[in-house]
Amino acid sequence: MIFDSIFYYIFCCSGILIYGIGLKKLIITSKTWKSHWFNYLESSIVCSLSSVITWLVAVYILSPIELVELTPMCCILIHLLFSLIISFIFSKCENISLLDISISFPCVLLAVTESYSILQCLCISLSCCSAYYLMIPIIFAIRERIKTSHPLKEFKTGALIFISIAVIMCAFFATNISWLNLWR
Repeated sequence: MIFDSIFYYIFCCSGILIYGIGLKKLIITSKTWKSHWFNYLESSIVCSLSSVITWLVAVYILSPIELVELTPMCCILIHLLFSLIISFIFSKCENISLLDISISFPCVLLAVTESYSILQCLCISLSCCSAYYLMIPIIFAIRERIKTSHPLKEFKTGALIFISIAVIMCAFFATNISWLNLWR
């Protein structure tokens, strides 16, 4: 069950492909090839800590007093707190930017709202965060292929990358289309 959730949220219901989490930053960061392991480690720690604490606050504090509507506000406060703490630990305090938060915060919010247990919340947040960092080499490869193919001047590189992302989405969703199962 957990492996199904991990596979589902990395590929089929990827936060990047479905919800557009960090899509703009993905297009920007895929321009150069460099290692993103340090950023992935930092984002995954922030996502896991924030999602677990936010889920506990939502279930055990906000739900009994019927204030579940305040979950996104609590989520952003908890996420900013852990983001600052982890940035200080990694001594990257001066590089805290809104773009880094724009990836991990929607992953945490998605995990808290779509999970029914704390383990599933953790798996969803880490899967969404992993989906972003798994897409960087794919988009970089698409970008390099576009450069070598010399497209027409009417096509801009960004437009072709978005079309390629749409094709990837169609490839992932082709297995879920029921009318393709004509042999049953």
